[in-house]
Amino acid sequence: MLSTLGLGLLLAGRVGAFGSPTADAGRRGADDLVPARSLQEEVQEVAALKPITLRGGVLNAPPFAIDNGDGTYSGFQGDLLRRLSQFALEDDYNLTFVLSPSPTQYNEALNLVASDCNTTANPNPREECDRFDLIVGDYYCNADRSLRVDFSPTWLRTTMSAIKLAEFEGKGITTLTELTFAGGTACVPEGAYLSEVVKAKFPGASYNDCPDPEACIERLKSGVCQLYADDELALKYRALNDRSLEVTREQFNTQYIVWPLSEKMNPQHSRLLKKWMYKSVANATLDELSYDYFEVKFCPLGLSGPNCDQDCDPIHGLSDRDGRCICSSTKWTGADCSVEVEEDLNTYPPWEIAMCYSFFGINTLAVLVCASWIYWQRNTQQVKVWQPFFLYLVLLGCLVSSSSIIPAVQQSSEGNGNVPACMVFPWLFSVGFSITFGSLFAKIRRVYILFKAAVTMNRVTVTVKETFLICGILHLQLLEGLDSNHCRLALGVDDFCISAMLQDSQHRYQVFRVQVCGGRDDPKTGLFLRAAVIWMNDLFVICIIFGSLMHSVHFGPKKDVNIGDAVSEYARLEKESTTALKERKEKFVSRFSSIDSSAEPDGASVKRHSSGGGPADETIDVGSTKTTDVGSTRRLSAQISLASHPEKDEEDHVVCETIDDLFVEDDQVLK
Repeated sequence: MLSTLGLGLLLAGRVGAFGSPTADAGRRGADDLVPARSLQEEVQEVAALKPITLRGGVLNAPPFAIDNGDGTYSGFQGDLLRRLSQFALEDDYNLTFVLSPSPTQYNEALNLVASDCNTTANPNPREECDRFDLIVGDYYCNADRSLRVDFSPTWLRTTMSAIKLAEFEGKGITTLTELTFAGGTACVPEGAYLSEVVKAKFPGASYNDCPDPEACIERLKSGVCQLYADDELALKYRALNDRSLEVTREQFNTQYIVWPLSEKMNPQHSRLLKKWMYKSVANATLDELSYDYFEVKFCPLGLSGPNCDQDCDPIHGLSDRDGRCICSSTKWTGADCSVEVEEDLNTYPPWEIAMCYSFFGINTLAVLVCASWIYWQRNTQQVKVWQPFFLYLVLLGCLVSSSSIIPAVQQSSEGNGNVPACMVFPWLFSVGFSITFGSLFAKIRRVYILFKAAVTMNRVTVTVKETFLICGILHLQLLEGLDSNHCRLALGVDDFCISAMLQDSQHRYQVFRVQVCGGRDDPKTGLFLRAAVIWMNDLFVICIIFGSLMHSVHFGPKKDVNIGDAVSEYARLEKESTTALKERKEKFVSRFSSIDSSAEPDGASVKRHSSGGGPADETIDVGSTKTTDVGSTRRLSAQISLASHPEKDEEDHVVCETIDDLFVEDDQVLK
């Protein structure tokens, strides 16, 4: 059976080395046809070759060697063995490999081809020691092993690394160095030379020995260990087929992968095997196999798709490992990244512009309606009292203020924001606001002047020029906000500012976790809010002033309203109030003088005596109550008890308290 497999492999290798007849016929012309050979001729040619048979023990270690379960093997080394057979055909050798499973542990399999096999140091049976000519496995060559076995040429170069779960990217433990400081656990293959190297290099970490790589992967995914340390190429192969895994960027201890050869192997066969392996290095066979098994496959530039049969723009796109065409920037889109995305100029949306124009339209309509109504009702007494000139000024201010919405919605079609109309917005709003409220302030001042002059029965005139003067003063206030082209330098230090800075610095050192709420300017929202505030402010002023005026004209009392009568009535009431206040003050003065002139209250006996020229002692016995009527406003009842007051000053104190009570009560009457 093995000879049949070797013959089939030889025939397949020879065809693969020299090309298939069908493919060669397509490249040759009609005159260059090669006569077909029969199967018998092929067998005779193979029989004429020099046979070489090598017995190999396969160490199951994907992707280097994969046991298919049916007596055949695949993987990197399986492909390499087939290439070596092809190289042997070129030298007229029929190279056949008889493969069988070897022990699962690296050291146990190495002991079967070591020079000290069947010794006290390596007590294996002689039959086992003569079983294999080489071990087909990914072995690292080192000094100790070189004394026991013969090594083949290096067929791969690798390093030691680790693999982690890709879902923890950017956080957690990502390297063995971090694992050492954190005291974490790493999974390593049991009984492998790599385990000894990793444990010696990172002694601070904990290790979990796995019987095989599949067990290490399962423990990694279940959380038993945070990293799985192994050969970098083997880890790359697993990450290539499992997206949940990711190889770390940590690499250490470069290693060279070889095959252990038995010293009992035919020296001629050993030299030929090494020759063909060197040939696989020279013609880039090993590079080709390394790319097939350990590198992520990408489509050529300009192609994409699972089979690399779709277009992908070579300038703006690049295919990923799944064949998807990934655009280099958000400026390009489409399945092949050839469609340019329309630039977002961040302009105001049409609905927002329509809303802003609606705000302006509503206020403009309200101003026109009110102005027409004033002209229509200009002869009514209420409108005359309000003075149409002031009303027109208020409407003018509201119209100018509302018109600031128009330049606010202007925008550049190129999206560069260079719109001169934006400079007009603050001026229109400020001037309109000043006209509106300047007119109202001037109206209030006029009423105040008229009523104040009416008290003294004087005639006064408030001209229109004074109204314009007040509005002009308000307009001049706008100039203070302009840049004066001068820089101000603080020559002094504010203690409050210094203390605030020190307190802020203290908080910075005391607080470790600070939640920062960031904000950014949103022009679209800002425009809508500004337009809405201007619209509501002007509309509110119009509704309050002209709404009340319209209600007074159409639904108020029908009698005539005369400003002169109102001023005269105010003057009369003011004069009566002043006269009443003067009379009350005179009564207070007379009441104070009457209390001060009375020495003793009626019905009270006062005894005065002096002892040795000292101060006079007074004793007042009160046996009655005195009631005094003052005008017709109140009645004062005072019952004075001064039984234990020896000094005269106490009597004056009682009198002063009584006077204070009188002033308080009269103040309440005035109120």
